[in-house]
Amino acid sequence: MKKSLIFLANYGVEFNPETILERGLGGSVTAIIYMAGELAKLGNDVVVFCKCNTPGNYDGVVYKDIGDFGSYIPGKSFDVMVVSRALDVFKKNLPSRLKILWTQDAYDQPFTQNLSDKNIQNGIDKIFTVGKWQTETIMKHFGISSEKFYTSRNGINREFYENNEYKRKVDRLVYTSTPFRGLDVLLDVFPDIRARVPDAELFIYSSMTVYGVSEEDDKKMYEHLYTKCNQPGVYLKGGIPQNILADELKRSYLMAYPNHFAETSCIAAIEAQAAGLPAVTSELGELSKTVLHNETGICIPGNSRSKDYQDRFVKEVVRLINNKEVWNVMSSNAHHRALEKYSWDVIAREWDEEFNRELEMICEPPDIVCENDNSKNKDIAVTPNRGIKANSPPTYLPFSKEETRETVISSVKNDEKTISLCMIVKDEEKSLTRCLDSVKDYVDEMIIVDTGSTDRTVEIAKSFGAKIFNHPWEGSFSKARNYSLKYATCDWILYLDADEELSKEDAPRLKEIVKDNNATVISFVIKNKFKDSTQESYANMIRLFKNFIGIYYEGIVHNNIIYSGKCLYSPLSIIHHGYNLTEDEMKKKFLRTTTLLKKQVKTDPNNPIPHQYLAVSYIGEKMYDEAITEGRRAIDIADNEGKGLNNFLVSYYVTSAAYFEKSKLEKSEAYALKSVEIDDKFLDGYCLLCFVYYNLKNYDSFLHNSDKYLALWNDISVNPERANNAHTIGHKWKIRLLRGFYYLLNSQDETGNKEIDSAINESTEIEECHNLLGNFYLENNCLDKAEKTFRKLLAINRNRTDTMIKMGRIRFQKGDLNETIHFWKKAVDAEPTLFDIRLLVCKINIVQGNLEEVVTECNQLLQILDINRNIVLESLTDLASLFNLIGEKLEEKHDVQAAETAFKICKDLEQIKLMDTERNADCGLRIADCE
Repeated sequence: MKKSLIFLANYGVEFNPETILERGLGGSVTAIIYMAGELAKLGNDVVVFCKCNTPGNYDGVVYKDIGDFGSYIPGKSFDVMVVSRALDVFKKNLPSRLKILWTQDAYDQPFTQNLSDKNIQNGIDKIFTVGKWQTETIMKHFGISSEKFYTSRNGINREFYENNEYKRKVDRLVYTSTPFRGLDVLLDVFPDIRARVPDAELFIYSSMTVYGVSEEDDKKMYEHLYTKCNQPGVYLKGGIPQNILADELKRSYLMAYPNHFAETSCIAAIEAQAAGLPAVTSELGELSKTVLHNETGICIPGNSRSKDYQDRFVKEVVRLINNKEVWNVMSSNAHHRALEKYSWDVIAREWDEEFNRELEMICEPPDIVCENDNSKNKDIAVTPNRGIKANSPPTYLPFSKEETRETVISSVKNDEKTISLCMIVKDEEKSLTRCLDSVKDYVDEMIIVDTGSTDRTVEIAKSFGAKIFNHPWEGSFSKARNYSLKYATCDWILYLDADEELSKEDAPRLKEIVKDNNATVISFVIKNKFKDSTQESYANMIRLFKNFIGIYYEGIVHNNIIYSGKCLYSPLSIIHHGYNLTEDEMKKKFLRTTTLLKKQVKTDPNNPIPHQYLAVSYIGEKMYDEAITEGRRAIDIADNEGKGLNNFLVSYYVTSAAYFEKSKLEKSEAYALKSVEIDDKFLDGYCLLCFVYYNLKNYDSFLHNSDKYLALWNDISVNPERANNAHTIGHKWKIRLLRGFYYLLNSQDETGNKEIDSAINESTEIEECHNLLGNFYLENNCLDKAEKTFRKLLAINRNRTDTMIKMGRIRFQKGDLNETIHFWKKAVDAEPTLFDIRLLVCKINIVQGNLEEVVTECNQLLQILDINRNIVLESLTDLASLFNLIGEKLEEKHDVQAAETAFKICKDLEQIKLMDTERNADCGLRIADCE
């Protein structure tokens, strides 16, 4: 049965089917590519939405960028929608008969945690997993019925492995998983293997770049492991394309995988076995089902970081290298089992049958609209009244036959210009009252186009006497704005968004500025508020313009106003609250905005503006690589198209700021210097140069640019219309603080302290100001000043755990262990999962001999880590073992620092002799009793 299928794959790495042959990819991404391809071969229409910069049709599968998903699905319906790592979409009314979550993540991984949301669970018809262990643990952890699950498995590309006739190097081992799953153990034990097999080699095909991590960040994250690869017989190859990896596996002999990460399936092990490699690995998660013990490999129980495990691991590897007969049997079993059980074509046929079974239980399927359908979808254009077409610039015919412009004008004073407020809204009940209240006494009419509100928005607008016009959303802000313009009847039009308000000081001047004004448009200063209004940035935007002269908006988002004539740059200001949102609200706004911008890029590729706004969106989400890419694209296109680079200073600023955040100071400097070369009054450029030069310790340049910044800041504060763009208007206190640090470091204490006092007095982020100051004192060993500053910070916010931790460290350096414990206990009371601090408290109590306090802390650690607490401690040896258990659990949670602390305490305790009989009696109690 032919079906329409859509895959929604929310992964951070860009890919399409050709990527497999270009570079290494993670198992989940690989699975999406192959499964989609095999389902298409079975005659289905398949569309994949992912992070894809080269959309198109790949052997019958249509690939689209995930940013286009929201604009693609309206008006369409599908038989099956398979979603991976985008759980929130299940809260929506998805246009699919069968809605499937396909997850390869374990129950305790971040990408599965939203399964606790019952709204998401209710939106899912089936959960496809890749192994029984994964199914059972997710089912139990989230309380989901077994009927909702379909247990499948991962696979391999049969074509890569059918030919298994390669000459193998008998003593060549391979590791092909990510670094954090056991490479540390393998590098520790490989010298023992090589001591017994002198010609043994270890080829490592491992990298975090398969997850979209940059090579530079990959090296930073695992530098300790990659450095450890510099030992005899070890060859670090990084990530490679899958066809090349298949060839490398066929030349190898064993997969050495002392894993300590609970696998839900393990494509790496499947690939190795398909190449005829027995795997020596751990009995952990689904691995014992993927690798059959003594048939296709060896599965060793226990913690791979333990000595017993490692001894057996070395023994089994050496045994298989030396025993050709056993290896032959396992190799043959592994190869044939993988091709028969784990080929994607086999798995896809099973999926297709499962889809058919599920769909048969759903009555009356809707009409299918497929990407390959020959029929054309025609957009339903909503034509405004009086015959104005929605997809063209508005024609201004604002009155019906019963109305004339003259009759309206006669109702107001002949010498007073009238103003229409125009807006578009949808579900704005939270902010609309504030907006309309700010202008109600200064405009002559309110024109509001509603694009589908379901809350009290329309009711609120009517209470202010607004004229309401309903227009369905058509995927373009410009279209909606242009609809509102055509209804305006006054001489001038003021445009606001619902999350804005006209400043109280400037509102009375609105009528004054349009009187006897020969300008066509008037620019306002937009003051953007951030972080609960503690920060702000400035930008100039046209918000007031003459009516009846054909002005209109273009661009589907972050619209440009198209006009001809004179622009007046006024000091009048509009307060924008659109960035004072919750984290979830900001994410929704980001997705909506970037989706529309990407659509605009596709329809207008030579327009630099959407690239500039994409850069701004990305840096707001700390997506620095993407911000750099889009910022540079905007600059390059603007330069090639001969557009004024002065209009793209924001792109220079964003690119420079993103490079700064990535610690690429020289590149940050280059873009900031270019920005002030284009406009020597560009505040943001000087701000970034201050940050760059301070970090480079180029203090002469720092002082020069900070002087320029402060002078410009003073000018803009008096004449805000000169700001052009000033994202860093709120950073003055930071510049002052850095100047203070410079002077203190150069023994100019009086000047330095004045600068610091100015920073504190001017700061709108007083907590952050004290935090930075305290950190400076701490780094420069001024413990008394650091302590005084941090105490002030705790007086402002007594719940700052980071400050409590620093206070504990200061008191520790001063030798006051009781005060150290006091602050650190307060920190862990506020944040119970600060495992490293809890363990440091234990360490101090051990030094002080407070063993009962140590036991109490251990009890809390065991409870938080969900470890059995029914334990009797009879000696320090027992206590040491307990810390070793805690360390192992912390390693599973990838809390490396805390785990190392736990293991260090274990080693310290192991060096102490058993307690005497009296102490044994005191310590002989169950952990579970220590509440």
